Amino acid sequence: MSSLKNNIKFGVYVRLSSDDEIQKTSVKSQLLIGEDYCKSHQLIVIKVYIDNGFSGTNFDRPKFKEMMDDINLGFINGVITKDLSRFGRNLVVVGDYLSNVFRKGNVRFISINESYDSAYSISDEEVVLQNMINDMYAKDCRRKMKSSVVRRANTNTLAVYPPYGYLKSDHKLILNDETGPIVRKIFMDYIAHIMPSDIAKSLNELNIASPANYRDKKFKGISEDKIKKNPWTGMMIIKIVQNPLYYGCLCNLKHIRKNGVLVKNENPIFIEGAFPGIINKKDFEKAAKIRMERTYSGRNLSNERLYDVCYDENGKLLIYQHGAYRIKGSINIKGEILHDLTYRKLVEYINIIKNENSQVLKLRMKETLLNKHNQNKIKPEIIEVELNSKKNIITKLYEDKVFGRITADEYNNKSMDLKNDIDKLEEVLNSYKLDEYLVDEKMKKFNSFLSDITNYSNMEDKLATIKKFVDHVIVKKLDTKEVSLAIYYKHGLN
Repeated sequence: MSSLKNNIKFGVYVRLSSDDEIQKTSVKSQLLIGEDYCKSHQLIVIKVYIDNGFSGTNFDRPKFKEMMDDINLGFINGVITKDLSRFGRNLVVVGDYLSNVFRKGNVRFISINESYDSAYSISDEEVVLQNMINDMYAKDCRRKMKSSVVRRANTNTLAVYPPYGYLKSDHKLILNDETGPIVRKIFMDYIAHIMPSDIAKSLNELNIASPANYRDKKFKGISEDKIKKNPWTGMMIIKIVQNPLYYGCLCNLKHIRKNGVLVKNENPIFIEGAFPGIINKKDFEKAAKIRMERTYSGRNLSNERLYDVCYDENGKLLIYQHGAYRIKGSINIKGEILHDLTYRKLVEYINIIKNENSQVLKLRMKETLLNKHNQNKIKPEIIEVELNSKKNIITKLYEDKVFGRITADEYNNKSMDLKNDIDKLEEVLNSYKLDEYLVDEKMKKFNSFLSDITNYSNMEDKLATIKKFVDHVIVKKLDTKEVSLAIYYKHGLN
């Protein structure tokens, strides 16, 4: 046991199952946890191994194999990881590494979150089992939370305060005699083609409290002299006339979490007839038609936006409000400016592609992809030479056994090692074939992207062009006035 405590040269192993740019902070987090642990325990770290974009169920990972090679060479004799799931998610294989490979090879293994250190632990199975239980518990919690959210979304679940125009009674909405007629008047004025700003102005002239001011006074009990004045605006009017709640339809699950980011749900849950409507559905549809006509007549960038496209460098969705993309306390950029910057970069990229010979461009892209997949790998030609050499040695050994130059035991011992080497070399060759297949699939997507660029004829419409070719935009704040953009195109090869 003492040999596992002294003179240990550690390697820190980090794994992330997705190589999405937005999630790269997880790699930094794992590294920081490992670094803090090593400092506090005065451990020597020789090397860091990072597998970005590899599943924990597959142990054929480049940096994992490099780490095992370094262990076999004696370069390191200790491994530190944030938790066992980073090392691997196959219970049997992880248990084999802890009980056989590491313990028998005098390799010290530390899993920080599980407080496991092989130098002080007798049972490896216990920590593997605990990790499995933790993983199953976390998955079960996520499943129950998700089902609970969906179940609640399919019921008439109400917010703490009733929406403007209603009151709550026995967990149900009933019409508010004070504000219900105001909501109805807003709809009737809007259907009569009065502009939202003019409707808001008339309500302010009549000293009618806005929804926020009414809620503060009626439901929060704040005295009128302490209420912050929040007058009616055109945006408030628009929010009311586009809310199906006012014809008695409850809309739940408007947003869902996707890749850790809250995005608009394309399939929200609608419950019609959930409570009495202030207006009828026909009037609501009339108002919706007028809004559509106003939005798309004389289209301009000031009243359009990019939905679920713009994020900050931490993966947080930028909210579009009052003509600008915002994150509170951080980014605030006008919609027209962001659209123009994105469009200009996109046009530059399209022009570069159009000015290149398409065949040359495709060949260069394929070569780049293959190089990216095959980096840190031995060339297949060298592997094939080595493979043929080992096969020839086995053939020669067999001949020696047949002619009695070596015994059957000698043949079996020597050929077994060679056959293991051959299996490993063939696995590497097969991985090249898989890489070629993956590259071909990516190239199909890239070729389709090039074809779309060649045939596209609507470049004058800035937003339509951006939506056609751009997958998402990362907005990074440089200082108080400037931002930089990183554009990720729909060919997926950024």
